[in-house]
Amino acid sequence: GDSVLMETCEVFLSLRFAEASTQAEEVKAALESRGVKVFLCDVGTNAPPGVDMFELVSSQLVACHLVVVFGTKTYGLKTSSPFSTFQELKFVRTQPKPFYFLKMCHGEFSTATTQMHLNSGDSYFPWLPTDKNSEREFDNTPSDQRPSAFTSEFPPLDSLTIGKTKTPLVEDIVKRLRMVQGRPYTASLPQQSTNTSDEALSATISRSLRINVPFEFDGFFEFSYDIEPQAERLVEYLKSHAIRLWLAREQFGDPIRGIDSSAVYVICVSRLMVSQVTQNPNMLKLSFEYALHQKKPILPLVFDDALCSPQQWGEYFSCIFARMYGKLWDDNCFFENAAVALEAIQRLSSNGQAESKRFDVFLEYDWLFGKSKALELERELNRNGISTWRDESQLKAGMDIDEVVESGVERSTAVIFFVTRHLVNRINNDYDGKSYGRKVFDQTIRLKKRIFPVVIEPEMLVVRNWGGVFEYAVGENLYCPLFDETIDRNLQDIVRAVRRVISS
Repeated sequence: GDSVLMETCEVFLSLRFAEASTQAEEVKAALESRGVKVFLCDVGTNAPPGVDMFELVSSQLVACHLVVVFGTKTYGLKTSSPFSTFQELKFVRTQPKPFYFLKMCHGEFSTATTQMHLNSGDSYFPWLPTDKNSEREFDNTPSDQRPSAFTSEFPPLDSLTIGKTKTPLVEDIVKRLRMVQGRPYTASLPQQSTNTSDEALSATISRSLRINVPFEFDGFFEFSYDIEPQAERLVEYLKSHAIRLWLAREQFGDPIRGIDSSAVYVICVSRLMVSQVTQNPNMLKLSFEYALHQKKPILPLVFDDALCSPQQWGEYFSCIFARMYGKLWDDNCFFENAAVALEAIQRLSSNGQAESKRFDVFLEYDWLFGKSKALELERELNRNGISTWRDESQLKAGMDIDEVVESGVERSTAVIFFVTRHLVNRINNDYDGKSYGRKVFDQTIRLKKRIFPVVIEPEMLVVRNWGGVFEYAVGENLYCPLFDETIDRNLQDIVRAVRRVISS
């Protein structure tokens, strides 16, 4: 069709021309000055002569990356036109299409379908008219006598800023666009006139880049409605401990702004949350990817024990499988688990330095068959003044497991492996080096740490039963047994042997 004559836009402006044409022209000019391709359906200037307008509007709306909705009083009103805001809003919601919502009226919209599509759950920026009394007169007019459009006066675009950082509204739209496109965002300044002074330009750049601005919120809090009661309970607990949270229901504007102004990205993992990320596009997916791109500290909180293994979250979340998560599924332990989440947010938002404490030994064991023996030996070692690194006491919610484990091995003088068939098989058969045990093993060998095997299964007393890389790398080291029948004597023997190893 003739619509191919038009260049595909990045941003589509959806509005009632009788109500917001001036404001749309302002936004269009500001975006274009920042290099953004914008479509505004202005028959006088935007469309080539003879073009099919329905085809033109449809093709641009389908192709665009972001729709800016100018939500004036009668936005979404169904008219006789085949390409009114009624059809545009319906398309945006049913696709779904990423959109930036400008709320430009006080109170509810005049159309029921618009009230349904743009409800209180949508975050928005309030570009509100200055003549609120006229709107009240409009609302009091019988519906069959109301005009088809509502005219009002609005503050100028260049006076509108976002939050304490005073980000210009148009910059926030550009940031959202780049996030949807998967492109890095950098502050995009409008073209400067040739007589702009260096001082004025420098001041503009400093304001736009927002250098060294402290975080307004401790955490951006993301959850789905299937766990709303539990999530709300946690929110109240955190707020009672002076944690500042960004919540969609409380904050105006785009979630991207919330992520930028928050120290930590908190994601509440539930079945609905896991299923939602398979839809494309959706706000959860976009905000999560933006948090990753910005390298935000991420704190997963799991609200369903069926998702206790990160592999059950699905491949999309594989990038945070190595992130230690908080457990929030047991109501009987709510306050204990909520305290873990509180500590994690406080720690991650404080941006503290990594631990530098040194340890005598790092304990590596199989949770299923070796944990009880590891705990017994740890208590005995600690009683004898030997410091230990053990995962359960060192790993905390929100930490990157790989980073913390690598640091733990590096800061330990020796590594104790509690030798069981299960642990040895896990190390020998993990050729990709992805399992926890294999990562500890590889780090130990790479750093040439002293190795001390403790055998806790009788069949593993024969070294050739170890097999594989574990036998090759560890088999020449002297080992000690640790069995129930001789537990006291074995513990004392191991303590003496460990002293010799760490002092040599």
